[in-house]
Amino acid sequence: MVLRNIIVFIMAIFASSFLFSCQQTSNKKSEEKIERSSVDSLQQSEAHKLEMKVLADSLDMVYSKYADLLKDKKGGDYRNQIFYRKVHIQQSEIDSLKSVINVLQEKKIENIENPPKVAEVLSQDEREIREMIHSLNKSWVRMHKTKKAKEVLQYFNSNFLASWIMVEKDNSANAAFYTQNDFGNFLRDIIRNKGITYEFGNVKFFEVEIKNHHYFNVAYKCERRAYKDDVLQHKESVLVTIAGKKVKKDWKIASYAWIGFKYSNTSSVENSN
Repeated sequence: MVLRNIIVFIMAIFASSFLFSCQQTSNKKSEEKIERSSVDSLQQSEAHKLEMKVLADSLDMVYSKYADLLKDKKGGDYRNQIFYRKVHIQQSEIDSLKSVINVLQEKKIENIENPPKVAEVLSQDEREIREMIHSLNKSWVRMHKTKKAKEVLQYFNSNFLASWIMVEKDNSANAAFYTQNDFGNFLRDIIRNKGITYEFGNVKFFEVEIKNHHYFNVAYKCERRAYKDDVLQHKESVLVTIAGKKVKKDWKIASYAWIGFKYSNTSSVENSN
């Protein structure tokens, strides 16, 4: 009886040791599999980054213009990402050139090959106001990057009113009226809409009136484009009127209003009926 108990005890120990050994082997294989998977994933990621850099170089893209795509962990087709980024950059450059051409045409400057400097064409007040408006337009892009509404709000007076009317693609219309607090919330709603960024371009000034170097009134037309991950979603033709005053050394906006027509990303803003 004692001998049988000893044999059973020895067999139990052997079985436990065998099971423990099998478990260790299984765990080791799982760890090796996970390690191989991590290495493969890392190698694939590095290969994609290298291919993306080669493709970007072939498109004459500066590294800083696509560096964020290399950090993107969402995956996706990097070829399309680079392509849409390149198209986006080129459209922004075209808009900037159009804004310059608009000034030359506005001031009836015919010598385009050797145009005079802006300082020779505009008064200091008008030049500062136009530069403020261009900076305001660019601030919408900065706001998307920093996630801070103050990027846009810094150009406004402490008390201001804002309004807009938008005729949608289906010809329905929406309107809104904002105080400074409402407009700040409006901007923060845009920030929370991840992936969407707005850009203004092709600015054409109609009138810049300045009273006693202190108050100003501006009317201009421009295009606003909505992008999601560099892919154009829609575009708008916008008529903007701004009024404000000089606060210390800066021109600040007290009234900001626009009326816009929204078009699909394939329609021509200039020639749409």
